[in-house]
Amino acid sequence: MPSPFVPPSAKKVLGTCQACFRRFAIRPTRRWPSGVEVATHGFRRSGDLEGCPGAGQPPYEISVELTKLSRSHLAHVELVGLEARKRELETADEIDLVVAAIARPAPEGRRAVVFRRGRTVDDPDAARFARTFEEAQRNLVASVAFEIRELKQLIADLDDRIARWRPAPEKLGLAP
Repeated sequence: MPSPFVPPSAKKVLGTCQACFRRFAIRPTRRWPSGVEVATHGFRRSGDLEGCPGAGQPPYEISVELTKLSRSHLAHVELVGLEARKRELETADEIDLVVAAIARPAPEGRRAVVFRRGRTVDDPDAARFARTFEEAQRNLVASVAFEIRELKQLIADLDDRIARWRPAPEKLGLAP
């Protein structure tokens, strides 16, 4: 059944999600002063629809507040956590790693393998990743360092979007 707010012949209006920056239909709402919000959207994970945090929020053409909150969370929580994890890995004497249980099946399909400094791991599933502590440490530190670089780039991209933002309700057919 069509929405009572939009005539069936009306063209769908698209707005930009503040979280994922993709374009989706906007719908009328009384939750926000602008009177519009981005429609529900997300992605499938294990068959379930995971919602994007920008769904139900004003579009980027109207507000940048969710983008600012996301940027702050990424910089002050996620990045700090990754940098702490990297330092922890660089100074560790032991690393617990969960591996997919292929050669040695496990009830949940995965199991923990412990790498200890100065020892070789004789485990066919772990060997796909590393045989020694030093190799496992080097691989994990490199992986976390890559995540840190990617996250810093994302934060810089959000900084740029925030700096360039100007309200543009006219792009949605709304009065300024």
